[in-house]
Amino acid sequence: MENTVIAASPLDITVMPQPRLTVRLVSFAESNGKRNWTALLVRAEPWDGLVGNCGGITVARGELWNRVAYEAERAKFLIGERDTEPFILDYGDDICTPEEWAGEVRGGTSKRHNTNSPTPRSHNSPE
Repeated sequence: MENTVIAASPLDITVMPQPRLTVRLVSFAESNGKRNWTALLVRAEPWDGLVGNCGGITVARGELWNRVAYEAERAKFLIGERDTEPFILDYGDDICTPEEWAGEVRGGTSKRHNTNSPTPRSHNSPE
């Protein structure tokens, strides 16, 4: 845990521990048999939690897992759980469960080349 210094007066300095945060992706059943996915910002250490929402704050919610997962990964980037920002096109397909997920395509690979750009002309080609 990190510490924050709070000073009420120049002589009174109190160090308050700050909780470590994490992002959790959970599913909740709907009455129609479908599942809704919810990304929650929660404390990493066990605690009594907030009332409702499994003790966290909702980051995103939806039926398609990949769209909620994208927002969860953005939140992880924001709080320092991941080093790179997620690429939205990696999460573009409609994926309903984490079992269908093939991973981030762009993560650690070079940029895709633009196939629509004109090819360079050689010096001997006619115009």
